[in-house]
Amino acid sequence: MSKLSDTWVIIPIKGVGEPKRRLANVLNLQQRIRLQLLMAQHVLSELYYVENLDTVMVVSENYEYKEQLCKRSEIFYHYNEETTIGINRVLTKAAQLAQKQGATTIAIILADLPLLCANEVDQFIHNHVIRCDRPRVTLVSNRDGTGTNCLAFSPPFNLPYVFGHNSFDHYSDLAQKAGIEICSLDLPSLKFDVDEPNDLMFYFRSTGVDLKKEVFDGQLVME
Repeated sequence: MSKLSDTWVIIPIKGVGEPKRRLANVLNLQQRIRLQLLMAQHVLSELYYVENLDTVMVVSENYEYKEQLCKRSEIFYHYNEETTIGINRVLTKAAQLAQKQGATTIAIILADLPLLCANEVDQFIHNHVIRCDRPRVTLVSNRDGTGTNCLAFSPPFNLPYVFGHNSFDHYSDLAQKAGIEICSLDLPSLKFDVDEPNDLMFYFRSTGVDLKKEVFDGQLVME
């Protein structure tokens, strides 16, 4: 990952406001911020071992995350939320920067995938780039099949970014209308995100880590 080359992964992470609002009834604000950082750190640590990847870009409006998240060779793209409308415009600007520096394939991987493993990211990227001699889109949905947790474009702008409600169907429809080859992969560690309290409980059980003590300083509301 130390060189700038053709395959980039962009990791967007919200930096201000209230992250993970659907967890607000079980975690306070500081706990949700810490949870968000913990998941992002896990994603980045796993990406370090992905072979089919050249460059990682972290995208956030919180400049403090550069110090907290970019520990190795990651590039940090800082944006001002007041002058930028929505995550899709932010990702478009970040992808334009990546393309100017040589990216021919861009993958978006969300930061809230706490069970993500390097070998499945390798499968995701390898499956995409080995067939990208023509315009191509590769998707990994969330568990209910409505959202998009991972997305790869070759070339970087063969479709617009449409993250949001029912984004998986939106990407599929756009690709079909444009005559672009589309591939959907079933990779369990990339499909699991944390949005609801049940997701959080599954995460706790899966990790086997005393998160109450090590992450939330004994302030966990869920007990």
